[in-house]
Amino acid sequence: MNLALHQYSGSAFFEGDTVMNGRAELAQGLLNMEGSFSQAMDLVQNNGDSTIICQGDASDTMQIEVNGGLASVGLDASEGCLLHYERSGGGLIPYFPDADAFPDLSQSAGSFSVGDEKTVINVKITGGALAVGDRLRIKPGEAYKESN
Repeated sequence: MNLALHQYSGSAFFEGDTVMNGRAELAQGLLNMEGSFSQAMDLVQNNGDSTIICQGDASDTMQIEVNGGLASVGLDASEGCLLHYERSGGGLIPYFPDADAFPDLSQSAGSFSVGDEKTVINVKITGGALAVGDRLRIKPGEAYKESN
């Protein structure tokens, strides 16, 4: 399916779906997506709590903008990602097996790679937090506790 979601409140859950191309804008509320993502996924989050768990395939590219709340992205750690980030506020929390070996993520911009770098993730954070890591380690809501 192709997904275009503009969510202002409430909850939305997608499980076991294949998203070819998706764009989600979250003003408030809760968004949980679990499934396969084959091409591109864009997320703009102004508040609320979103979780994207890639079961099997992950998108080739993800564009993520976090202005508030907590966004979580879970990938297969062996397929991994190449993540580029710009941060003027908020936090970036890695949940990968070797997260202690990551470079200093407190910088305002940078990048890191994990595994085979299958997915390219471009992130802009102005508030809130983004947790990204192995899909087996990402649990909705838990990273928020660590970022505060």
